[in-house]
Amino acid sequence: MLQAYQDQLIYSLKELVKLLKDKQITFSTCEPFINSIICNSLKNIEDSSTIYKGEYKDFSINFDPNIIVKPERIKVFARNYHQKTKELAEKLATETREKKNTNIAISFISFPWIGKYEEHVFTNNPLLRDLKQVCYVGISLDNGETFVRKHQKNSAGLFAYKMGIGNIMEKWDNEWKVGIALTYIDIIFRLVQKSTIKNT
Repeated sequence: MLQAYQDQLIYSLKELVKLLKDKQITFSTCEPFINSIICNSLKNIEDSSTIYKGEYKDFSINFDPNIIVKPERIKVFARNYHQKTKELAEKLATETREKKNTNIAISFISFPWIGKYEEHVFTNNPLLRDLKQVCYVGISLDNGETFVRKHQKNSAGLFAYKMGIGNIMEKWDNEWKVGIALTYIDIIFRLVQKSTIKNT
């Protein structure tokens, strides 16, 4: 399944490159969650450099690495994190578009960015552990429009994660990330095809 997703992603990216080149529209990415899947895939696609202006990596996130989550505050903490990550996805998409000077930008963000205290916080509470199974995707267009969508890992992958089934967990994780990348490449293709985005 993973190979099929990867093959489809390459095909979709090739089609997107042709369309964007024809319409003289540029795009950029910020991919801390999906491990630069789109950026790395585009390196081997002919003419991609004419429309793809690279991945934005120089962002900074301000968060207290020494935070302690008290048991009675876990639900509030989780709710706040969803909101913060949603806002971050939108912010990073806009920053990426502005920094890379493109017509379209897309960001993929999830909860591992709180990393320094991840181990002792996330492994001890199922609710917090489940936060890592959510991804937020932001799209920013040069007409000022922004979109943010939330994605939850499907139940089979989540079960493998909770059970700690190493190889299965990694397989589902990789499939999920490539699947998310593929979904949003197709969305951008349709947006451009319908002339929602125009070269300025």
